[in-house]
This record gives sequence, C-alpha cells and structure tokens, in this order.
Amino acid sequence: MKKQRHGINVQDHILPDGSMSSELQIFLTDALAEMKANAVDHKQPPWKAFPGCERYSMGWRMGPGEDYWHKFHDWILSLDRPEVDEFVLAFPEPESWAGFYDTIGIVR
Repeated sequence: MKKQRHGINVQDHILPDGSMSSELQIFLTDALAEMKANAVDHKQPPWKAFPGCERYSMGWRMGPGEDYWHKFHDWILSLDRPEVDEFVLAFPEPESWAGFYDTIGIVR
C-alpha cells in the first residue's frame, strides 16, 4: 500500500537549534526517493520515454514532456557521430515517428 503524503509546514519542524526534526528529514528523504523513482531517462527516444504521448502532442511543449525534450535534444546533439549511429540503430523510428531523426538534425 502506497503511503499518502501531504505537504508539511517546514517552519513547524525546525528545532530551536536550527536543525530539522526527524519527521521533516523522513518527509524530505521520501520525497526525493519518489522524485527519483518517477524521473524519466532522457537518454532514450521520446517514443520510449513517453509511450502515450504522440509525436505532435502538446505534451512535448509543456510539463514533464518539455523538460525531457530539452534534455534529450541537448544530449543527443552532444554525441559523436559513431554514438549517434549506434543510438539510431538501437532505437529505430517507429512508423508514427518516421523522419524524427532528420527533423532534429541527425541526418543519416
């Protein structure tokens, strides 16, 4: 069963010596673990990272899709040619994404 958490008032958990209460430490540790668990690997193609998001969806221009897109785009354009070729071979474009690599500047 997933533990439901709600925000807590940080000021209520700062001790007189300036340190955090153990409850706040646990809350922050759990929140960080949840963020890491939900993080999307930007070193995979968009159709793998967000399989429910179509190529021309607004999801790529806002929210998590937009954040992923910028990281992915910067990362793939930073690769050397042999690394790009290896990536393209490992992740061929599905039919609905045909021409994707060309549109982002990876001419094959």
